[in-house]
Amino acid sequence: MQRKIRILSLSFLFIFIPLIFAQAQTGKIVGKVTDKETGEALIGANVIIEGTTIGAATDLEGEFIILNVPPGTYNLKTTFIGYRAVTLTNTKVAVNLTTDLKFQLSTEAIQEKEVIVIAERLLINKNITNATSVVTTEDIENLPIRGVNAIVSTQAGVVERGGNLFVRGSRSDAVAYYVDGVLVNNPVFGGSRTSVIQNAIEEIQFQAGGYTAEFGGANAGIISTQTRTGKENYNVTLEAITDNFAKVGEKYLGGYSYGYSEYILTAGGPILPNFKKIRFFLAANNVFTRTPARFYKGFDFSGIYDPGLAAGGKADTFNLKYPTGYLPGYFDNAYQIQGNLTWDLNPVSLRLNANYSNSQGRNG
Repeated sequence: MQRKIRILSLSFLFIFIPLIFAQAQTGKIVGKVTDKETGEALIGANVIIEGTTIGAATDLEGEFIILNVPPGTYNLKTTFIGYRAVTLTNTKVAVNLTTDLKFQLSTEAIQEKEVIVIAERLLINKNITNATSVVTTEDIENLPIRGVNAIVSTQAGVVERGGNLFVRGSRSDAVAYYVDGVLVNNPVFGGSRTSVIQNAIEEIQFQAGGYTAEFGGANAGIISTQTRTGKENYNVTLEAITDNFAKVGEKYLGGYSYGYSEYILTAGGPILPNFKKIRFFLAANNVFTRTPARFYKGFDFSGIYDPGLAAGGKADTFNLKYPTGYLPGYFDNAYQIQGNLTWDLNPVSLRLNANYSNSQGRNG
């Protein structure tokens, strides 16, 4: 019997001020607001991220910059006196990347409904100077795989083998892993020394070479995972995954049950209903596996003996039976809880993260 407990130290990000600036886990939105008919810049137009207190006003060139935007998908609304309001939906923001937008406002003499435009995903982001891939929450929900390593292994130039990732032929210890801006590499064997609950992931950003000097100690690639934060409204989800529809060793739908079960609970929102500047997010899961997946038939060597010795009454019977569909004597049971508190002090936000995991297992 093996028992293993792993605890990731609390990360007091607001104490390590240099770390906040060096490993900022937010994105940036820039853009320009113009008159649709004349193309002239609109000075002093207001651009607001709906559902937040984040926004900016345009300058003399009609341009604006919104800093410290948490990763996610937003709706941006632009208003200007004498012009019809325009809302740009489905605007995606990624960590350490810049989202470039254009707003064209039409004049109005009579108050009418605002114009809603759906933002298109650019094929090429001109603000990215190296090989960078971003996997968002929506992408993860549509993938038939689980786990950060499995998701990153779908990117070009990445190979997964034995639970380790190899980027462009490099060693596995040449890859740096970050969770919410904190380096979580295993200093002895390489790889990540902590895991992230899949339902708690906001985005996974993968960089293969050419990254800036802020990322050190990694010659192959950077895998940066950003976890979700609480929103202004309460949200609770529960997900259950299992293949326990058949008895051990019994064939089911052309295969076998490995006794896999996973239960995930997430919850988020403001600490107090009337005070939404401090928000929480919590995720918890339990993963149980009765046996590792094995794809070979079992065998039965029962009652085997030497006929020559049997005549003299000295033969020993040899019995060995190995079942099909599972390995007896195995199991793995793991619990994990992770969460964060975010305090919005616009334009600065403070964040406290914690991650705890406990696993028990038996190997044969």
